[in-house]
Amino acid sequence: MKSNKRLSPYITLMSALFFFLICIGAWVTCTVITEISQNSLNIQNEFISPRLHFQNISLAISDLETNIISKQSLEIKRERQELIKKISRINQDFSNDSLKNHPLKKDFMTYLNDFSKFKKLQIKNKNIIRKLAQLKKIKLLIVNMNEYSNLNGMEKLNNFSILNQKKISYLLSFFAVILMVALIGSFFFRRLINCTHEEITNKEAQLFNNSRLASLGEMASGIAHEINNPLTIISGNARSVKRMIQNGKIDQEAILKSLTRVDETVRRISKIIKGMRTVARQSHEADKMNYIQLTELIDDSLFLCTEKYNASGIDIIIDMDNDTKKAEFLCHHIRISQALVAILNNSFDAIEELETKWIKIHVKIDLKSFEVRVTDSGSGIPTNIAKNIFNPFYTTKEVGKGTGLGMSITHSIVTDHGGTITIDRSSPNTCFVINIPIIAENEVKIAS
Repeated sequence: MKSNKRLSPYITLMSALFFFLICIGAWVTCTVITEISQNSLNIQNEFISPRLHFQNISLAISDLETNIISKQSLEIKRERQELIKKISRINQDFSNDSLKNHPLKKDFMTYLNDFSKFKKLQIKNKNIIRKLAQLKKIKLLIVNMNEYSNLNGMEKLNNFSILNQKKISYLLSFFAVILMVALIGSFFFRRLINCTHEEITNKEAQLFNNSRLASLGEMASGIAHEINNPLTIISGNARSVKRMIQNGKIDQEAILKSLTRVDETVRRISKIIKGMRTVARQSHEADKMNYIQLTELIDDSLFLCTEKYNASGIDIIIDMDNDTKKAEFLCHHIRISQALVAILNNSFDAIEELETKWIKIHVKIDLKSFEVRVTDSGSGIPTNIAKNIFNPFYTTKEVGKGTGLGMSITHSIVTDHGGTITIDRSSPNTCFVINIPIIAENEVKIAS
């Protein structure tokens, strides 16, 4: 429908706005997640690197301590064993009291020197042990520093976790706000669309009615002539019957003939009134989908225009085969008739001043589509007019002669039936083509 086409830019705009909000939310989410990941990696590096460094230092000190103890223990053990051996020899050689005059005194002094060396070695060992104790203190300090680093890292991780929770909560709040804005916007936008659609529909219906009344006004003179002629016939036959009665000359055959003419004329007037009601009807609710014979559909569309065409010397040519004439088409009868009347009026205005004036209506129907081609003796429609002819209020007629709504309403009627109305550019004359697809199997009944 045209109202949907008019609303489509607003729908596209709101869709783009919602998509933009979603993109912003996704961008913020990616940014926050990237920042959290980067900060987590940095904290892990700050936490793991010192820890590994302290562990390496602790292992190096432990290796140094082990090497020192192992080396010094072997040296002390070796010196101690040598000293024990020498002392044992001394005890064996100097078991008597003649130590002072013993010729091995010199060796004894050497042993004492060795013993002195052992003492010095013991002192050195004590220094080493003292240094080892210092190394143990350093190692303990490193262990404490490592524990402190662990505690500091854990504290940073806890703080980082709390910060991340806050960021995530802010992010969720941000998404909640976006979602609320989207939902509220969608709700109010839907209401706006409904109100706008209803308003446009009402305006279209009002314009549609105004256009029909304008068409009825344009045909008023022709309708008056159409009714005036039958009234003259009725009046003449009534006077003839009256004279027979007054003169006492009752001719039943003549009276029956006059009354038959009156009856036919009344039916003709009824048909005119029916056509006027078709054009002037203001409600589509009464125009329900029903089957109508194509011959009746075309006749109803032409009936109110016939006198106008005859007065202007316009020939009407109807091209339908017998099967098409008998076929019944499921449609909104009144609306399709109004669409055809609008096209016929447009053709009338275009060819009224031409020397050669004719309008040809070709109807074709099959199991797939219903097609009506309305061709007139005009030389075609210029491109700049053709591209705007179905727009509301577009007209090339003089002021006061046309409303600019006829072809626009025709386009709406055909579109509502799921069909199309186009201009056949390949035709040498002006040719409008209505094509309505037959969707359901029971939309057309072709007589066998």
